[in-house]
Amino acid sequence: MALVDVMRDMQEQQTILDVRDLKVSFKTPRGHVYAVNGIDFQVTAGEALGILGESGSGKSVSVGAMMGLLESPPAMITGSADYRGTELLNAPASVTRKIHGDRISMVYQDAITSLNPGLKIGTQIGELFKVHRPQMSRGERRAKAVELMEAVGIHSASERVDSYPHEFSGGMNQRIMIALGIALGPDILIADEPTTALDVTVQAQIMKLLGDLRRQSGMALILITHDIGLVAENTDRLMVMYGGRPVETGPTAKVIDRPSHPYTIGLMNSIPQVEMKGQKLVAISGSPPKLSQLPQGCVFAPRCPLARDVCRSSVPEITDIGQDHFSACHFAEEVAND
Repeated sequence: MALVDVMRDMQEQQTILDVRDLKVSFKTPRGHVYAVNGIDFQVTAGEALGILGESGSGKSVSVGAMMGLLESPPAMITGSADYRGTELLNAPASVTRKIHGDRISMVYQDAITSLNPGLKIGTQIGELFKVHRPQMSRGERRAKAVELMEAVGIHSASERVDSYPHEFSGGMNQRIMIALGIALGPDILIADEPTTALDVTVQAQIMKLLGDLRRQSGMALILITHDIGLVAENTDRLMVMYGGRPVETGPTAKVIDRPSHPYTIGLMNSIPQVEMKGQKLVAISGSPPKLSQLPQGCVFAPRCPLARDVCRSSVPEITDIGQDHFSACHFAEEVAND
């Protein structure tokens, strides 16, 4: 193997974000409610990690803690989130300001409410460079805004750079959010439900754009979603969350081809199939747990069709079922082999 290929492989395998035992709780009259209750994951350069789960599973709260988006108090955050040797969870603002939005950036799920309705698009994109690249002139910032708008597929960008968010469609605003996310060439782009409320055509275009950017620049992607089809097509690794905890993690193809947790199977079974035309959709029975009243034992046990006595009394340990595939189920091997 040529030296350049060896160096490229080493770069791709380099861990740039290492999250350990991340917990996020909120103080309430009923005590501390854990929205995130112990998450471990790593992200390597150029990798796409999917975080999958229903609403309320802790997906957005976990990345919000890393990005300094949660006010503390009421949020209480413990654990570790190491970005290239810098601890993000307790670093001073002077340090995190240089990382958040620059080295680690985020695309929010609702673009129209995330953009400032009173500022022109060019001004909002240019603000990033004004803060993080203060040596750039006003003209250079405007030119960069036009370049980024063109890169995300907005036609006539030199004219539309002076438009306001309400003058764009939902899909175009989402593209602008991506332009903001990639503006400074981040190491990691966190995309929180980036295709919510978009039609399937625009969704496919946006995910292709993110994939192209990742391959061209070596940027890592963290994709947060409840859509298992989206992560199946666009991620390398997958972490499935439920009730604030990871219940299954591993290479995306392995998790989907050989799921080892009943919750993952339930999510997969809920996907509409062509051969099921005219039949009722398969749904996971029951409702997600109240975080203030988590059940004893396995958090999924009240909804699990395979639950046994041990599931209702004992919290399952993370089980290694081989080939970097892990499951928090007492019967992970049995479920995977069924």
